[in-house]
Amino acid sequence: MFKCYEDQINVLGVCVDEPLCDAGFNPIAFHAMHEGRAAVQIVRETRFDLLLVGSHLPDVSVWHFLEQIRRVRAWQNWALVGGPLTEQQTGIARMFGAATLSDATPSTRELVRLVARLREKAIQNVLDDRFGQPVTYAAAG
Repeated sequence: MFKCYEDQINVLGVCVDEPLCDAGFNPIAFHAMHEGRAAVQIVRETRFDLLLVGSHLPDVSVWHFLEQIRRVRAWQNWALVGGPLTEQQTGIARMFGAATLSDATPSTRELVRLVARLREKAIQNVLDDRFGQPVTYAAAG
């Protein structure tokens, strides 16, 4: 799915470390933010394939941040990074539509696979005439 340098995925990391890059071609354009409020403004202005959201933001609760993101971009794909998470936090993250939950920042390879699956699911939704509906995810096994 990612065959050339122009086909980079755009990832915004909010209070997370930059993903470890595999040697060679890096298909990820990673943008780091250290405050939730500033990240909301960036999401208003720029389209991202995926948001990596830290489980602890310094200026706003994660859940308030996600409410703001949903108002700005209702179907924004995102993943919660950090842990350990309680069952309640995991449930809330799933209710907010988390694509995945991770104790540590996923590697470049893991992010490429995740975004490829998200793109394939979005294409399938269009083909199935479910355009504009949220992407649904199977629980990680």
